[in-house]
Amino acid sequence: MKKALLVSCFGWYENRLKTVREVLLEEGFEVTVLLSDFLHEVKTPVRNRHGECTYLHVPPYKKNLSPQRIISHLVFSDKVNKYLKKEKPDLVYALIPPNRAAAYCAAYKKRHPETIYINDVIDLWPESMPLRGLSRSLPANVWRNWRTKSIQAADHVFTECGMYKKTLSRAADSSKISPLLLYKDRSPGEKDKIRSIIGERRPAAEKTVRFAFVGSINYLIDIEGICGVLSRFGEEGYRTSMQVIGGGERCDEFLSAVKETGCEVTFHGKTFDENKKIEILAPCDYGLNMIRDQLQIGLSIKSIDYLSMGLPLINSVRGDTARMVKQDKIGVNIDPDGNWMQELSGALSHEEIFDYYESHFTISSFKKQLKAPLEKLL
Repeated sequence: MKKALLVSCFGWYENRLKTVREVLLEEGFEVTVLLSDFLHEVKTPVRNRHGECTYLHVPPYKKNLSPQRIISHLVFSDKVNKYLKKEKPDLVYALIPPNRAAAYCAAYKKRHPETIYINDVIDLWPESMPLRGLSRSLPANVWRNWRTKSIQAADHVFTECGMYKKTLSRAADSSKISPLLLYKDRSPGEKDKIRSIIGERRPAAEKTVRFAFVGSINYLIDIEGICGVLSRFGEEGYRTSMQVIGGGERCDEFLSAVKETGCEVTFHGKTFDENKKIEILAPCDYGLNMIRDQLQIGLSIKSIDYLSMGLPLINSVRGDTARMVKQDKIGVNIDPDGNWMQELSGALSHEEIFDYYESHFTISSFKKQLKAPLEKLL
């Protein structure tokens, strides 16, 4: 039986690699999934482990931008390299970043050219790092070059959004790059609950708007932009409120800034209970999907979370998300001249937003995007 090795430093099992594993099992592979034993989102060790996965121990870290985080990723990468040499897989499927782990996988492919090597780019490092002056520095070029070597060696390259293809095509043949969009797996019970909440929605009190925010509260989010949106509603005479699920190193700063706009905030902390998240967020009017402008992010888990609860987006993410918002009217893009306020009335209804999620961001659509390139390689 041929062996397949799936590699991810940041989890991504339940909402990505689990489905890849299932497809490869159907193709007759013996599949090993290598994951880090540290949860990046909450900065704690993995407690609830999947029995079918192998967890590599890495040093913990407390901050996203820290030497400790770099060391942790290098340790993970070194352990992946040792695993490759020991197990000698026939197929390697590597999520990028970390770029160093991908470089090791590319080196393995070079030593074993018969191996099927697949990249799955879920973020662009160093491009998505908000560090001024870093992108053209020597360390950044080395960092970027690890990824370049990997995608050049790969038989196929998936990207979590179409926006990444333009950047990666500068270094590799664009014909072997295709999007593999994020998905959100909702159980039948969760879908019924969301449809029930949507069906029972009543118009909010006049001049009242309820916002939802979910996810990490870190250096990526645009606190100033979010507060600008809230202030704009306030200037138009709206009473604003926000339900917040999440946490992170900028949590206090975020909550304080939001409250200063006059917005009423209910902070729920971190929760991964989907039913609880649905109860809190689905009754809201809009999901806030705003990140800092210089970041190269085209589609986020946060946006899929909102859409899967029927929430229109108030969006500043560029690329795929901005295109879908404009083209398919699943919310509004924040523009400098402020015309987005007038466009809110043209957004799809909550029922239509949920239908949009079901047609674009489910496992079935993910499998279609995954299987077409795989069938050519296997």
